[in-house]
Amino acid sequence: MSAFIPDGYCGLYCGACPQYLATKAGNAIELGFENCQGCRSGVVAAGWCATCTLKACAREKRVEFCYECADSPCKDLKDFKNAPDCPYHSEIYGYMATIKEVGKEEWLARMKERWSCTSCGKDTTWWDLVCSDCGTALKGYEKPVKKA
Repeated sequence: MSAFIPDGYCGLYCGACPQYLATKAGNAIELGFENCQGCRSGVVAAGWCATCTLKACAREKRVEFCYECADSPCKDLKDFKNAPDCPYHSEIYGYMATIKEVGKEEWLARMKERWSCTSCGKDTTWWDLVCSDCGTALKGYEKPVKKA
């Protein structure tokens, strides 16, 4: 079985993805998700994560993170950062600056803290505004309302 890999090439922390967390908990399928262990893993859900142009480019250019590329930030990265349906993408430039400054392992530790409940330690998703275990307020994002 493939390892869970929470760091994306773009600087996104996949460890806060609802699909990733459901896969890790072993209940992705029953919750209506496909299994996914992060975009760098061998178990990637269909859709954006499987066909991501940023991932393909980073692999082709053999860079660990997009900031290492001479063309960064490219149009695809800018568009990804500013995707209106994914407000949590707005943090990726800051995340990559932190990775560059303190290294991946320290950044991963900070992300684990950022995306965990401060009271009970439960892993939380980008969309969680309140911890489902203890009720503590979280720093997640409100889901954008889709226009009909």
